[in-house]
Amino acid sequence: FRRVLFRSGTRKSALARTQSSGVADRLRSLGVECELVEILSEGDRDTTHPLYAMESSSPGLFCKQLEEALLKGTIDIAVHSLKDLPTTQPDGLAVCAVLEREKIQDCLLIHPSKVDSAKPLSLIQGARVGTSSLRREAQLLDARADLQEESLRGNVPSRVAQVREGRLDAAVLASAGLHRLKLDLQGLKQIALPERQFVPAPGQGALAIESTVSLPSEILRAVTQLNDLEVAACVRIERRIMKELEGGCTLPFGAYCERVPSGWHVWAFLGLTENRGKGPRDWLSFHRFDICSDDEETLVAETVRYFRARKGGE
Repeated sequence: FRRVLFRSGTRKSALARTQSSGVADRLRSLGVECELVEILSEGDRDTTHPLYAMESSSPGLFCKQLEEALLKGTIDIAVHSLKDLPTTQPDGLAVCAVLEREKIQDCLLIHPSKVDSAKPLSLIQGARVGTSSLRREAQLLDARADLQEESLRGNVPSRVAQVREGRLDAAVLASAGLHRLKLDLQGLKQIALPERQFVPAPGQGALAIESTVSLPSEILRAVTQLNDLEVAACVRIERRIMKELEGGCTLPFGAYCERVPSGWHVWAFLGLTENRGKGPRDWLSFHRFDICSDDEETLVAETVRYFRARKGGE
């Protein structure tokens, strides 16, 4: 590749910078020189309100400002945590690469004084568990109805600190972020939540590179070298299901797709509530579905049909 200098947009959080720097290093090894351009996202600016409440009025909290910069031409590519990227891109933008997947599971971090190994999830009775995800809240309550959910915002290190300092009994975070940041978790009990039971968000653990459809050919050739075809296929299925269900942060939905010898296997979860995203919630029911097929259309259609039937008249 001819050496080209271009600009890679990143959010300002430590995790986003770490992820973007890793992608930039790999592109440099292919002969494409890039500089990181930090952009403050709306989701990073407001760290007090629950994500699902903000998402309902302003979709794409962590991506909108990066996508605006792409369209204005102030950056050439943007690196996203794929689970944060809306399933539909603005006109003129596209995902040009999906990188290999990091740890997929969610991780439960527990303060040592709040551990009860005799109980499910090793949490004391009525433990206060921090999360800003309706999906995580629903699956935790499905496993332990006595748990008390508390809204958890801020960057990953600050969330870990809230558990370490005893402001929360426990918190649920994506294992991928903890691993990429190489955080010191010594003293905290760590439980990897099985992805087939605690189903992750569509695309969780994967990074996506977004660009304009007119990306210069020198950059595009390098970026597509990073595309992982198997991961891209799996997350495409997960995100297609979520798009059909009109899901996002306001929908307590998880989907995980895995390549198997007979095709793909999908596990999915949906929680239903009377008051989704509008304050205290009255959970009505929790639903799980899994399907194996070698046909992508069957996987998507059958999963969507199952959950639409459970949603009923919503």
